[in-house]
Amino acid sequence: MNGVVAEKFLELKKRQEVALIIYITFGFPDMKRTMEYIDEIIRGGADIIELGVPFSDPIAIPIVLMSYLNPIISYGRERFFKDVKKAGIGGVIIPDLPIEESKDWTAQAEDNGIETIFLVAPTSTEQRIKEIARSSQGFIYAVSVTGTTGMRQALAPGLFEFIKKVRKNSDKPIAV
Repeated sequence: MNGVVAEKFLELKKRQEVALIIYITFGFPDMKRTMEYIDEIIRGGADIIELGVPFSDPIAIPIVLMSYLNPIISYGRERFFKDVKKAGIGGVIIPDLPIEESKDWTAQAEDNGIETIFLVAPTSTEQRIKEIARSSQGFIYAVSVTGTTGMRQALAPGLFEFIKKVRKNSDKPIAV
């Protein structure tokens, strides 16, 4: 499947450019400002916007929605993908959706023209990286650190070796 996310990466590859992917939390601090932030992010040159859905315990550029399984299950998988498509979202990242349990999810996403993007971690085995690379659409999301996400003074040790390992197992774009 080649959706808007994959097409964006192909376009950038032809220009020999990398993607700028910006993450923001949807609805924070409020809906009005979220929309203002999105406009600013677009004007600032973002290639893809990753909108995070808060978890309590069509546009000129692709938008990728990030949410955990519980809110989607609560909302309803079929309804979720239909509404995501209606909203012009090009791809979804569901960090806690294991590859082994993703078949019905990815099928539902594909039926609605939505790309499913999976994460690889520095702790992923080579076999797991291959499985994730095969299943991920649009790009592979490489988590750069083990532990809590947040500000760092330096890049994680071994990051470049990890990215080389992911690259060795796929020719898909890799977002770090």
